[in-house]
Amino acid sequence: CAATIPASFAWLVERAEELLAHGAFGDDEPNSIEGRLFRLALRRFTEAEHPHSLLVDSEGARARVLPEGTLLDLSRRAILRQIFEVLLRAHAHNPGEVVHEATLIAAGWPGEKIEPRSARVRLQTAVSTLRKKGLRGCLERAGEGYRLLEELVVRVVPSDSEDLR
Repeated sequence: CAATIPASFAWLVERAEELLAHGAFGDDEPNSIEGRLFRLALRRFTEAEHPHSLLVDSEGARARVLPEGTLLDLSRRAILRQIFEVLLRAHAHNPGEVVHEATLIAAGWPGEKIEPRSARVRLQTAVSTLRKKGLRGCLERAGEGYRLLEELVVRVVPSDSEDLR
């Protein structure tokens, strides 16, 4: 199994397989370090084998997350949509580009005077919501901001596309 995944994750899978072979993942240990290590290895393997892509409508209000097929509908969520659009523009210009927190806060809450700590909490909540709505494997924290994964393929489709129904 480990030979089919990137070398950077091979050690993780090998260790998890060793632990699995020795019965380290009993039902009474679901949150053990070994169990978490194994789940992380499997998630990394899945991400490496099945890279994500997005089909985004030309208005930026809806997207289909592939390969899962999750429909991300932000047509009634202006703040989330504005943050998503900034992330999409940055990704289109330079895949993997980190968008600073301040830029995302300004996009989500334009013109609002917000205490810095409160603004970061609002942004964290918005990012968490975007992840829950389907961007979990596509959106990550990086340095002082967030980014769409560099390997993410984004394709713009017409708003009435069958792919977004």
